[in-house]
Amino acid sequence: MKELAVFDTPVRIDDEKFISITDIWKAAKAAGRNVDNLRPTDFLRSPVTRSFINELIKGGESTPFRIIKGRNGGTYVTRFLAYEYAGYIDPAFKVGVYTVLDKFFSGEMITLASYMAEANMADHILKEESAVVSDCARTMNYWGIGGRKRQLVNNRQEAYARLQINVPGLE
Repeated sequence: MKELAVFDTPVRIDDEKFISITDIWKAAKAAGRNVDNLRPTDFLRSPVTRSFINELIKGGESTPFRIIKGRNGGTYVTRFLAYEYAGYIDPAFKVGVYTVLDKFFSGEMITLASYMAEANMADHILKEESAVVSDCARTMNYWGIGGRKRQLVNNRQEAYARLQINVPGLE
């Protein structure tokens, strides 16, 4: 089961790509539309919808809808019936639903999600490597001129100087 956001409300799509128009109804309600008399069951009983369902069946769709009872149930329909239901609610709402569902079914939404994941991964790698480079820069700065390197060179020169045997008269 997948979920899409329609007007910031989750809409479930099952593994057979049936869309929950119960969730679309909830999205319309959340978007401020008066949909109390536009429930999915009323839509399916409508004579216009019945004619449309008959045409879908003639076109090869054996079962364009299913009703699942229970707490997490709902009315699930095929893509074309979901578009019809969104138009049944409101033409402007239909445009929004059509846009989201079309991007999902065309694969564009999946592509956008993969681009987002790629961008997030690049951002993560950049932050991680920046931290490593910053640590290296601090170490190099500590090592550099006037730092640890100079101290070690001075210690070495002092040790060599102590090792030198001075023969009087030879310099």
